[in-house]
Amino acid sequence: MLLLIGLLAVRQMFGEAAISDTQLERQVLARLQVVDVDRILNNNRIINKYIKCILRQGVCPPEARDFRRVLPRLIKHLCEKCTDRQRTALKQIFTFVQSKFPKEWEQVKTLYASPEDQIRMEKFATT
Repeated sequence: MLLLIGLLAVRQMFGEAAISDTQLERQVLARLQVVDVDRILNNNRIINKYIKCILRQGVCPPEARDFRRVLPRLIKHLCEKCTDRQRTALKQIFTFVQSKFPKEWEQVKTLYASPEDQIRMEKFATT
């Protein structure tokens, strides 16, 4: 009985502190609304760190870790709920990685998208 109470207390402690995927997605989209995507994409040090994070090959800055966590949802819905600015930023990121890092782009698709979503991802990045 004490073990059960302890487990419930731990769950409540961490459950309240944990952020839902939906909340995190909103935060990531809010960042896309205001971030200077060009500045990030033109900084080789940052972009290499982010790509390694997304591919689970390196240490993740918090914003890249958050992006990695919501990436499957972003791919699945491809910004259905995004503002024009957010959609443009996500498309700019996808297009950049697809053209400048084609090998990594294929790895991202394999890691985070179903075959159907991979096709949609390609169309999103190229249209």
